[in-house]
Amino acid sequence: MLGGAHLELHKSKTYETRLAKEEVSRQELRQRVHVADNKVMDALHEIMAAWQKQQTSTKKEKDQAWKILKDPETAGWGALTPASGCLL
Repeated sequence: MLGGAHLELHKSKTYETRLAKEEVSRQELRQRVHVADNKVMDALHEIMAAWQKQQTSTKKEKDQAWKILKDPETAGWGALTPASGCLL
């Protein structure tokens, strides 16, 4: 009887460990999304500020914004593709 209880306790601890690891992964993913979102918003704010001043955006600002939008890897979104299986 003692062996069965030990096995159940081990299964429970294994399950809890797996859940904890999954939660850590989700938190790390949320953090990467937050960082990438901030980069996109910073680029957008620079462009909007120039637009409000009736200035055209510099080529550098436009290129930076397009780079972030076109190349998610440089913005920290590398693992956010649907194929990665990561869900928020």
